[in-house]
Amino acid sequence: QSFTVKSLESSPEITADRAALQAFQIEVADLHRATIGSTRAIGELENRIAYIRAAILQTPNVDPGQLAGVTNLANQLADMRVQLNGDSTIASRNEPTPMSISSRVGSIYGTLVSSQSPQGGNFEGSYAIAAAEFRDVLRTLKAVSGRVADLEAALEVQGAPWTPGRIPDWTGE
Repeated sequence: QSFTVKSLESSPEITADRAALQAFQIEVADLHRATIGSTRAIGELENRIAYIRAAILQTPNVDPGQLAGVTNLANQLADMRVQLNGDSTIASRNEPTPMSISSRVGSIYGTLVSSQSPQGGNFEGSYAIAAAEFRDVLRTLKAVSGRVADLEAALEVQGAPWTPGRIPDWTGE
């Protein structure tokens, strides 16, 4: 037997424009995925930088500017972590902190992911703020990742000890 499925319009909270709601939910979900991935990428880069710092200290005739460059990269990653996840040192002292990107996106995502209500202007405004802030963080994260790769390539040329994420060169001669 054939049948027709219709949504029940029994509640005034259900949106009339389901396509618009779904489009917004997809945008929020994509930003949520990107913020989670960026936080994990920062952690991986911090780990690589720790190994790079140790390799620099064990490598003779290394340019002293490389260690300063590693410290600068570590500081940039720490700043991005605060932007993405908030400042835990301030929050641990029960002081108010600005809303982080992940917190803002997570709040929207957690509320809208299973909702049939139309997204309100507050959600759209909050999403716009998070998206603008995240664009800057992502741009910086990509630049730092490129500089870490360049630094690893320079360490390989200098004969530094192996570090995670770096494939050694060997000619066999």
